[in-house]
Amino acid sequence: MKTRIITGLVLVVLLAVILLLPPIATVVAASLVAAIAVWEAVRATHIGNHLGQLIVSMLMAAAGPFLLLQYKYGLTLTVLAVLVYVIAMAVMQIAAHEKVKIETTGYTMMMTLIIAVVFTCVAKLRLDGVDPLAPFATLQHGRYLILIALFIPWLADIGAYFAGVAFGKHKLCPTISPKKTVEGLIGGLIFSPLVITATLYAYQLHANVFVYSYSYWLLAGTAFVGSVLSVFGDLFASVIKRQHGLKDFGNVFPGHGGILDRFDSFLFALPIVALILDYIPLFK
Repeated sequence: MKTRIITGLVLVVLLAVILLLPPIATVVAASLVAAIAVWEAVRATHIGNHLGQLIVSMLMAAAGPFLLLQYKYGLTLTVLAVLVYVIAMAVMQIAAHEKVKIETTGYTMMMTLIIAVVFTCVAKLRLDGVDPLAPFATLQHGRYLILIALFIPWLADIGAYFAGVAFGKHKLCPTISPKKTVEGLIGGLIFSPLVITATLYAYQLHANVFVYSYSYWLLAGTAFVGSVLSVFGDLFASVIKRQHGLKDFGNVFPGHGGILDRFDSFLFALPIVALILDYIPLFK
């Protein structure tokens, strides 16, 4: 437990430092973390046995956040990158069809694209329409938006843990994640929206900005949707680990496991939250 707490504090400090730097630092960090996550997803399960496919997949995940730096051609470059990646994976599958099963290629591609989308969304929120090299004084709301997206799944996890410990009686998915309970799920779905909406009020005071009167309801709804999806991401990762006899995907974070073990609840929640935050008007 001591190691887990120390690692958690170090990660919080590291996140704060990255967010205090120009946006390009978040883009670089998201790229690096995405590549490591793909490595874990493929190597931990022993599904991927083709080095070329692994390398191409890591490059695809790492490239995602950087594609956003091209505002004018970002979408075109992203579509092109995905097409090149899919074709490259197909060519390697054909060349190594006697050794590599199509299921292997399919799993690697699925995890790569999911991970690439997640960390590309992280970079997108941080940029928030500003120059990636912009200094502190010119930044808009990118820091706050990225914290919302990160905290919604984490707060849902925290609320679910304590509600489960205090009231948990009915198992949610005992064959996948025996410790999860229905009571814990409800606790997370309540705790995350409440805390997230409180942060909007605090941010309004600290940043001296004005929010629309309905922003709190919009943000609470976003947190609720993100919290629900975070549970599916967690369970999805648990299915993969359970079917392959894994406790953790990796050991990058002492006491916490690997990248995917810390970000599994983000797999489906963060992209949806990022899309919602990109379109709903919070600030006047």
